[in-house]
Amino acid sequence: MRFYSGDGYLVEADLTLVWGVAPPDAPEIVANIGSNWDNVRTNVIEPAMKAACQNVGAKFTSKELIQGATRSKFQDELSDSLERSVANRSVHVLLALIRNITIKDNTGKTVVNEGVTLK
Repeated sequence: MRFYSGDGYLVEADLTLVWGVAPPDAPEIVANIGSNWDNVRTNVIEPAMKAACQNVGAKFTSKELIQGATRSKFQDELSDSLERSVANRSVHVLLALIRNITIKDNTGKTVVNEGVTLK
């Protein structure tokens, strides 16, 4: 997922999202979204992830996105934002895990990979 940090750097984040549907909600999802789970991912999950990354990610500087405590806070806020965003579509986000973050400057050059601090 790509988004901009609060200090204007391009952030590329590899995310794993654990999501699901409660069995009683399945008929509503099939009626409104379709029976193909790829439709749920494409029409509900992916747009919500993009919006959540942009909105939540903009609250953090690039340095905060790669440091322990604030990175965890970003991950928690991202999970909460995603859950709120998809709840009205009867989809539930259990967890958003950030696997890797790369920070790039305005030319697209990588300036920071995980574990390397910004100057």
